[in-house]
Amino acid sequence: MNNRTDVFDKLATYLYKLNDIKHVTSNRMIVSKNNHALQTLLIILDGKGNMVVGGKTLAFHRRQAFVLPSELSVQIRLDEKSLIDCFIVQFHVFNINDKKERESIKPVFLNWPVEIEISNVSLIINMVKEMKHKLGKSSFNEMKANILFQEMLVTLFVNDSSGKKESTSDRIALTKDYIEQNYSTVLSRKSLAEIAGMNIDYYSRLFKQQVGKTPVEYLTEVRIRHAKNTLITSNETSRSIAQKVGFKDEFYFSRKFKAETGFSPSVYVKKTKESNKVVSLKHLLTGHFIALNVDPFAAIINDVYPVTKKLQHTIDLEESNLDTLMRTKPDLIITREERDCDDAEEQKILSQIAPTISLPFYGDWKSHFKKIASVLERENEADLWLEQYEIKAQKIERKLEGKVGMDSIIIVGVGKGKLCVYGQRNIGTVIYDDLLLRAPKAIEEIPHYQEVSIDDLHRINADRMIITTYKHNGTKVMNQMIQQEIHRLFQNVKWNELKAVRNNQVYPLYGNQHLYTCYTSFSHNLLLDKVNQLILS
Repeated sequence: MNNRTDVFDKLATYLYKLNDIKHVTSNRMIVSKNNHALQTLLIILDGKGNMVVGGKTLAFHRRQAFVLPSELSVQIRLDEKSLIDCFIVQFHVFNINDKKERESIKPVFLNWPVEIEISNVSLIINMVKEMKHKLGKSSFNEMKANILFQEMLVTLFVNDSSGKKESTSDRIALTKDYIEQNYSTVLSRKSLAEIAGMNIDYYSRLFKQQVGKTPVEYLTEVRIRHAKNTLITSNETSRSIAQKVGFKDEFYFSRKFKAETGFSPSVYVKKTKESNKVVSLKHLLTGHFIALNVDPFAAIINDVYPVTKKLQHTIDLEESNLDTLMRTKPDLIITREERDCDDAEEQKILSQIAPTISLPFYGDWKSHFKKIASVLERENEADLWLEQYEIKAQKIERKLEGKVGMDSIIIVGVGKGKLCVYGQRNIGTVIYDDLLLRAPKAIEEIPHYQEVSIDDLHRINADRMIITTYKHNGTKVMNQMIQQEIHRLFQNVKWNELKAVRNNQVYPLYGNQHLYTCYTSFSHNLLLDKVNQLILS
């Protein structure tokens, strides 16, 4: 290859298939002998040393990636007292040959190492973590992981081949991201300046000019922010939390915490939990408040989740308007992470308004419910509610067993010109997990939902079908569109040939927007009764 641009242009012509991801942290030499069919992408997050690839020696440092040949052994020799932290991503490479109308796909074996400088470590780390999370979960998650892998390669190739020099602002932003990702580890001005590639004093002055705080002050702020969340949502000791967020001991942590908030950790927890100014930023979290007979101080109120319209004493946040949220002056904000999205910036903004608890996207509804109950000091009420829910679910499950038997059932969502099937989460957690109704094989591989056609429904071939809403925005116009879509479906010959439709085993659940499909305790309790009514009537 003549130059790096040619190398990346060539790499862009291939197809890539993700195979495996390993996260390795070690203070010893790593020797890797690659599988003949697999290429390796080595993403170095931290560490310095030399890499010997087929007799060729390459120096490496943090914020670098290497595409390594498949047939050559790789030896990594670390500098003295250095620790390597890296991702080892293995993948297949294919080339499409479409000459003379005879298209074929052949494996490619790269025979040269490619060195890549990473300009946005935080972005790459988040992409790799998301891919690692999806690998091995289901065929559709594997597909999503592979799509994300292609996107990551494009990001790496384009950023490096552009030859664009990072500005000082970019370097400061990079170290801010690094602090957000690694706040619990030992960090110093020196190590952060090294990441930025600057002199320590120059880096510190520039950081304060751009951020308004010194690097150490910013690090303390991030640690205190995470400590607040853990203090409020757990029963861990101050010593445990101090260590978890990166402070050397509980006494130093307490001094810093009081300097930052004006309160000791214990007083802060007591004050926050006694407050009635707790805000919910998601409908599924608001549902937990309602199940606990608590009106949130402020929440989003609309017809997407109709029950919110009954909250008489709750401030309407007008679709999560930040200005409205700031005016309410809350003592605590509860939200939930977004799927497939790095929302660290939003978290920082919210945390400047009030302490913010962000519940994990992949957490189940019962763990969310218990967390909120803990914050509201209603653990006993939550335990009783869950006990009663389990008793009700078991009673209804026994009734349905005699009626439904071994029949399979799917949940079809109808939206604006689109259909979906709901999987094991959302409404599916009640239908398949709590009521133990049988899911067709195809549904077992869908964690949330998947858009489908009528032909797909024929392939699923379920005995029974619940029809509900899909991506309803709460408007009357959407109500009309969904009604029209359902009317069109029942005029469609293919629809009427579905087994569930032929046998009159279709149950309507689409008149209440997302009242029954919201992934929350309140909706699930309503859904138990509704399914009981629909199937047994």
